[in-house]
This record gives sequence, structure tokens and C-alpha cells, in this order.
Amino acid sequence: MGRAVLLLGLVLAASCNPGGTDQQEVAGKDAAATVDTVIINKPIPVPATRDTLPAGIYQGVFPCKDCDGIQQTILFNNDRTYREEQMTWNGNELPRVSTGTWTLREGMIRLTQNNRAAIDFVKKGDTLMAIDIDGIALSNSSRYELIKRVLAGSNPVWEKKMQEGVDFAGIGHDPLWNLDIRYGKSLSFRLGDGTTSVTAAYVKPVVTRDSTVYRMKGDTVAWRVVLFPLFCTDGVSSNLYPFRVRVQYKGVLYKGCGVQLSKKNSL
Repeated sequence: MGRAVLLLGLVLAASCNPGGTDQQEVAGKDAAATVDTVIINKPIPVPATRDTLPAGIYQGVFPCKDCDGIQQTILFNNDRTYREEQMTWNGNELPRVSTGTWTLREGMIRLTQNNRAAIDFVKKGDTLMAIDIDGIALSNSSRYELIKRVLAGSNPVWEKKMQEGVDFAGIGHDPLWNLDIRYGKSLSFRLGDGTTSVTAAYVKPVVTRDSTVYRMKGDTVAWRVVLFPLFCTDGVSSNLYPFRVRVQYKGVLYKGCGVQLSKKNSL
């Protein structure tokens, strides 16, 4: 029992120490109304694949002593690096983001941060099961599972936009809206019902530790776009996006997700 309590305390402590609050202030300032289209869902299983390495994105919910759960999202890159995001459910904290490297040896996947083993997984099909966290062996790995998800960006819609010269695309629902950024050329925002469509010349963004901010000034209205390097779900599909997007236009703050389509001027 002492080991289980210690483990949950470690996991909770890791997730409840976010770095900074600047992005909340940037995104929400001066907004008269908010249209929030980001919905955090429990993982949706996807069809099994034949890969033997964990390259791709995985998500699951680890148990938490004082909350509904800690949502874990891990993106495994082919260069053996990874990006992890921990978010506490029913909490107001910002997600905690960390990076490190991963290795595969004798059927075990080890995540390493700052030269220390962080988590050990075993892979079964499209599921990663944690067997050790911070050097503490888990007695019930079924409670610490991550399921493979689909990373947005590899579908005909995004491929068409990329062919049209769009470098970054944002999308939101209820109401439906779209954002297209063409680096060095323009930014375009439009509502799906056709009532709003605005295009501005590209402006150099302000890049902070937590976000990338574009501020446009038109003849009659100023508007703003903020991009956060945090995982996002659009609420209507099982896809995960690598960015959260905020568009503030005419007193309304639209929230959605985004994906970078080109490698140039990488965010």
C-alpha cells in the first residue's frame, strides 16, 4: 500500500506543476465572448497496425488520488526523441510538457529524461502498458495503458491545403471555422456559414516560451491569432492535433486545433 500511495503521489506531483500561465492571459485577454471547440475525450482505439516500434502518438489516462485522472499523451519520434504532455482532469492547471529520448531493448520501451529513467513500457499491439514509473514497479499495469491515436495531418483535406500553399491550418467547430497561414504571404480566417471572411498580409509573429502570436490590423478591425504547442482534439474525430489555436475576432475568441503542413519556418 505504501508503494502505491507513493507512486500516485509522484504522478500527481508531476502533472500539477505546469510551467507558466502566460498563454492563458494572451489568449483570453479582452475577449467579449468565447466559442470553445476544444473537447478532451478519453482515448478512442484505432485499428491495429503491424509496427513493432512505438513511433506515433499514444494517449491514456493514469489514475490520480485527488482528481478524475491524469491524461498522458506521448508522441514518439523516429529519431528516438519523444514529447510528453500531462494534463490533470477537473483541474485548472495548464498541461505539463516534457521531452526526452526513448530506447527499445528486449521488448521493453524506456523513456529517459535528464539521464534518468522516467517510464518503462511493454508494447502489446497498439497499446503501451507502463510497468515502472520513476524506478517504482507497478503492480497493476492495466491501469496505466496508452492507446495509439491518429495524428492529424495525413489526410486528403490537409494534403490539398498543402498543395494550395497553406503552411499552417487551423480548424474549429460549433461554429465551424478555418484558419490558413501562408508563411511570408497571408493569414486568412473564415466562418463556415460564409458570414465572415478576412485576409491580412503576413506579419512577423511574436514568439514566446509558450506561444506564437500574430497581430493583424485591418482598416476596420484588429484581430489576433495565437498558436500553442499543445496537443488538441477537435471533438468530432479521433485525430490528435499538435497545436491549439485561438483566434480573437470582433470580440469573440474562437478555440480550435491546428496542424503544421510544411517544414519551412517551422514553429
